[in-house]
Amino acid sequence: GLLRGSAVLVEGAPGTGKSTLGMQYIYEGATVANEPGLILTFEMFPRQYYRDASNFGWDFHKLEAANKLRVIMSSPE
Repeated sequence: GLLRGSAVLVEGAPGTGKSTLGMQYIYEGATVANEPGLILTFEMFPRQYYRDASNFGWDFHKLEAANKLRVIMSSPE
């Protein structure tokens, strides 16, 4: 597992599963560990995250309604 308070960088080429890994980590944290999560995106629209998550059976809308998840799109500039 990851140590509490640590900063972790996940990098790789497009299509290697970085976003999927992050979504699974956030989903498991919210549903199993009862910890809220935040996804900050610079390229993907939040609706894309919700759609992709639903393909894995992860209900991000339900987590957001329960204040367990926020997906925010921002510009890095």
